[in-house]
Amino acid sequence: MEFGKVIDKIIDKRDKFNVVALHDYFIDHFIYMETDINNLIGEIVETATRGGGNIFKNVQSIMRGGCAANFSAAIAKLGGKVKLITCANNVGLEILKRDAMGVDLSHVKIVEDQAITAIIESKYMGRQVNIMISYPGILSKFNPKMLNEKDWEAILNSNFTCMFTWNVNRYGNELIESVARKVKENGRGKVYIDLGDPRHRIEDLKELMGRIIRGDLIDAISLNENELNVIGKIILNDEKYHESPEKFISEISRKVNFRLDVHTPEYSATSKNGETIIAPCFKVNVKRTTGAGDAWNAGNIMGWGAELEDYERLIIANAVAAIYISKERPEHPNIHELKEFIEKAKIQ
Repeated sequence: MEFGKVIDKIIDKRDKFNVVALHDYFIDHFIYMETDINNLIGEIVETATRGGGNIFKNVQSIMRGGCAANFSAAIAKLGGKVKLITCANNVGLEILKRDAMGVDLSHVKIVEDQAITAIIESKYMGRQVNIMISYPGILSKFNPKMLNEKDWEAILNSNFTCMFTWNVNRYGNELIESVARKVKENGRGKVYIDLGDPRHRIEDLKELMGRIIRGDLIDAISLNENELNVIGKIILNDEKYHESPEKFISEISRKVNFRLDVHTPEYSATSKNGETIIAPCFKVNVKRTTGAGDAWNAGNIMGWGAELEDYERLIIANAVAAIYISKERPEHPNIHELKEFIEKAKIQ
């Protein structure tokens, strides 16, 4: 693959399409622990036994979080045009202005009930892991009635409408169906969804899949390996384990009328009508895991908007995520960093 030409194509096309993202934005409070999870649990128990106290072996930061917000920031950093529809209080809005440069924030709704997540980044069995303790606040009630005329205008005039974090929203089925149906009736845009971890809402997920499939409402769904397994069991009505990821993904995609876009630490894949393409991930020193999927989604949409071939699109998405998780600070790459990285990095 001639990576330089692929990046040049993104640069040439990125002004020709626009993206709308909704609905989640959290203030993220990161706690980076030096120790692994088992040692941390021991220290917490020991501290509690003493009646409470401090644990000092950590570094902390506060920044923009939430899948839609992170995705939007990554798109903007790559030079894409993106509008974020979400809710924030005044403090949250200021953090967004600081940490989401280039994102159109004119559709942010000012509220008092700011969503917040505390995130512990640590290690478990040699792998970097994140434990998120979230308060979704008003995001758990986000519904189509909260979208005003300007929001709908932005959605219906976008090339890509991307909806995230269904799993925290009790109105998630209603929101996805309402937005997707209007987009499809309008006849212009593509609909892309990333549900988040659906394991505690299996019955709601079954209902959503039925609505999506019957209504031919979405174009692609983004899944990590855990989400893929859950969706697979619902779509295939099958509890057995499949040794081949490619076969499993292909079997699911034959049963649905939308594309599967899958991202894992080892590979990514895209599948439509049973035809699956897999791309290996880049070898990097992982500094964090939170936000990796959001970065991957941003690269995926940029590649889709630039009309890249499927394998090229996956490689670009993998690279955007790899750069993000390997940086000393949680910063998304710009297009020049992406080009430099992808020309030098090794593929697993």
